[in-house]
Amino acid sequence: MVDDSVLTTTLRVFVSLSMPEATLQHLMDQAAASGVPLLLRGLHRNSMRLTAERIQALLGHRHTGVQIDPEAFERYGITHVPSFVLTAASARQTTCAN
Repeated sequence: MVDDSVLTTTLRVFVSLSMPEATLQHLMDQAAASGVPLLLRGLHRNSMRLTAERIQALLGHRHTGVQIDPEAFERYGITHVPSFVLTAASARQTTCAN
């Protein structure tokens, strides 16, 4: 028997700044409400400054995290966004794309 009070999960939301702005705004609303960060594969136009400006413009007054994590995209085999991955917090961080 598994004790449900011990099980915790981690939600990862994979996005791209090239997605339609309305979609990104909606996902940011949901991420802010649930405390789930959004993950990007890399920099917008290969520029940290442009990435930060774009994220800040999208975030506005919201309080949520945005992370750049290309390894997570590879680890979970993410090729299309938005994508959502829910894992047990105790899951090993190995490639699951296979």
